[in-house]
Amino acid sequence: MEYYFSVILCRKITSPQKRINYSFSHQNIIMKRALYFCKIFSAFLFIFYALPSVTTAQGVRNGVITITDGDPLTGELVMRDDSGRTAHTFNAEHGQTIKWVVHPNSNVEEIVDITPKKDSTDNANIFSDLPKADGNSRNWKATIDTNADGLHEWYNIIWKDKGGKERIYDPLIQVKPKLPAQ
Repeated sequence: MEYYFSVILCRKITSPQKRINYSFSHQNIIMKRALYFCKIFSAFLFIFYALPSVTTAQGVRNGVITITDGDPLTGELVMRDDSGRTAHTFNAEHGQTIKWVVHPNSNVEEIVDITPKKDSTDNANIFSDLPKADGNSRNWKATIDTNADGLHEWYNIIWKDKGGKERIYDPLIQVKPKLPAQ
């Protein structure tokens, strides 16, 4: 029965009198399926990797810093960028809007404030719009100044843990230098 099914599956009828019997090969089926899955995987990569990096109407894509957890003992936050890399040092672009998104399953109850770190002597104000709460959500946002060429800023995230105690964490934002016009 299995042989009969594979012959029917792999037989091509070219005319009512003439039939061509193609040999059945597991290798052919495996290679066709592998090619099929490669096409699906390529489409998946394009949709979930290439499309999010497309710029917005302003020419700069938005930056998202996801706060995935917080340590109530040390005050340290675990932060990730769009690509899943650590965002303790976040590389920003001129005119970019940055959003700090608090993950719902994190130990962070809320962000109280985001301010420049005052005791750092090498800070420059890189924000054209200072960080502020994003509506009534637990998230915050700010916009990088278009003239912040190659500057960086240490800043404080003042946050509350699930117990209601305030903590402070001090990450860094670096602005990529503008490339010379060609």
